[in-house]
Amino acid sequence: MPTAGSESFRAALLHDVDGVLNPMRSSDRPRPARYAPQLLRPKVFPGVPASAVEVWIDPDHGRLLRELADATDAELVWATAWEHEAARLLALILELPPLDVEPHHTALAKDFLLR
Repeated sequence: MPTAGSESFRAALLHDVDGVLNPMRSSDRPRPARYAPQLLRPKVFPGVPASAVEVWIDPDHGRLLRELADATDAELVWATAWEHEAARLLALILELPPLDVEPHHTALAKDFLLR
């Protein structure tokens, strides 16, 4: 992505994981059939051991995100508490190329997720 002072900028499509690509759990409705469960071990916080997390991902969303980025001439960017772990673990499932990561407020996320 160009930096300040560059001649042009591309729009960024920021995408999250939980609640967006990975639907939030709900006891009153089942997950859509096209979503496949994945057992992942994200290393989200330094010094905190990775633990297994089940996420439900629709692999076709990667194609849809790429098409949207192409149609709008925008750059896909991870914007999630998963940070670089989204690129490491989810990009393969979604068949996404390496993407930039918008840093998350990790201290706030850690406090929220470890409650």
